[in-house]
Amino acid sequence: MAYKKLSELTTRGHTLNNKAKVMRMWDSINPSPDELISIDMI
Repeated sequence: MAYKKLSELTTRGHTLNNKAKVMRMWDSINPSPDELISIDMI
């Protein structure tokens, strides 16, 4: 199986399945209103 970078993937005429392994995940929180900005992953 050949691996490609996500930036190299296209959807032209293909059905794609992406598989990724999340090594670390954390929340980015805005402390003022205590709201979630994003969930970041490596």
